[in-house]
This record gives sequence, structure tokens and C-alpha cells, in this order.
Amino acid sequence: MYNGYGYDFNYRIPDQNPFSGVLTGLIGVWIIILLLAVVLGLVSYILKGFGMYTMAQRKGMNNPWLAFIPFARTYLQGELSGDITFKNRTMRDTGIWLLALPFMYGTVFSIYYVIMCLLGLGTFISMIDYYGNIHVGVGRILILIVLVLIIVLISAAYVVLYKVFRVLVNRQIYGQMTSGTMSVVHAVLSVLVPMYESVSFFVMRNRSLERPADGVATAEPEMAELKMTGHGDSVMEPEKVTGHGDTDAETEEMSGHGGTDAEPRV
Repeated sequence: MYNGYGYDFNYRIPDQNPFSGVLTGLIGVWIIILLLAVVLGLVSYILKGFGMYTMAQRKGMNNPWLAFIPFARTYLQGELSGDITFKNRTMRDTGIWLLALPFMYGTVFSIYYVIMCLLGLGTFISMIDYYGNIHVGVGRILILIVLVLIIVLISAAYVVLYKVFRVLVNRQIYGQMTSGTMSVVHAVLSVLVPMYESVSFFVMRNRSLERPADGVATAEPEMAELKMTGHGDSVMEPEKVTGHGDTDAETEEMSGHGGTDAEPRV
């Protein structure tokens, strides 16, 4: 006590939640992972864009800048592939199919989801009686479970189908720059490994876009065309015939045959 005044000091450390530090650390890690995913996604987008832009430009396609436009780049990738042949059938407009399939699936899934929600809501309302009591019907619950399983199977089938289709499209593209076996390997890895497609398109963008399996050498197109059409021999033969005819006529003139022998000598 000092001059009738008392001073009472109480130092107390507030209680801390032991999990607050862990939660903060998890949030920090999640933010870092999110930023890394955004950066890698942007890099992948740019690399794939430059790769398809160069390939489309070298093939003389219209509007190669579509490689940088969302959704339009999907169409361009299908056009780079060209027509896909399945035994006796040929799929044309590959770019349109590659772009349209996700929209078709999204439409079907949305309609089915709305119908399933309406059926679920109707089932839940029908389970409530006049007094507000809920009566669970096993049959109705089984119907909802079956509907959920159907949409899961449809989604899984679409994912597999679309991935296989992308493998076929990429195999066509890689086949223009690599051998047949390696084109299949690159196509499968492009679907399974993240960023593989973008990096490989960027690395291979300046390779030759001629198919090795076509049988026509890219370095000597004129010679290959002459061999296929049979030119060369057919062009030289008339010259030889003409040359022989002129030679015989000149020989006759030099030897004095023909009109010279017919004239009487004086």
C-alpha cells in the first residue's frame, strides 16, 4: 500500500486452443497447394496453346489462334487429328465431336439430376402422414439408391469413353510426328499423366507433320510422284522414236536415196 492506495497486479495468460495452430498450418498448406495448382494449370494452358498454334500454322489451317481460346482449342485439337477410321467406318468432323461430347453429357446429367431430385422430394413428402409422422418405405429408398447407381454408372462410362476418344485423337496427332508405336504411348500418357500432353505438344510442335506410314518421302515429293505415275519412261520414248525417224531421214538424204536416185543422169 502506498499513500492509502493499494495496487493489485494479476498476470494471467489466456487459454489457447491447442488445435488453432494446426488449423492455421493446414490452411496455409492448402493455400500453397492451391496457388501451385493455379500456376501449373496456367503454364500447361500456355504450353499446349503454343504447341497447337504452331502445328496448326504449319499445316496451313485457318485461325490457328483458336489454340488459346477456351473450348475453341478443343475443336482445334480435333481438327489437327483429322478423320478417325474405325475398320469400315470413318468419323468426320472430329473437332465437333470432341467439343460436343462434354456438352451432351452435361445436358443428360443435368436433366437426370433434376428428375432424381424431384422424385426424391416427392418420396420424402409422401412419407409424411397427416399428423406429421414419417413412415420410411423400404421400396422407395431402394428406388432412390438404384437411381443414384444408374447416374454413377453413366458418369463412369462417359469418363472411360471420352478418355478413349481422346487417346484416338492424340494418336492421330502424334502419328504425324512419331512412329506408330510411340504415337500410341504418347497418346495414353497424355490422358493419364497431368501436363504430359501440354509439354509434348510444345516440344514436338516443330517436327515434321508428314506421316511416315504414308509411304511418300517428304524430302523428295517430285521423285515419288514420278515413280507413282510412271512418268520418265513414257516421256522419253516419244523423243527416242522421233529421234530415230529424223536420223533415218537424214541418213537417206546423205546417202542419196529417195528423190536423188530417181533423177536421170545427163
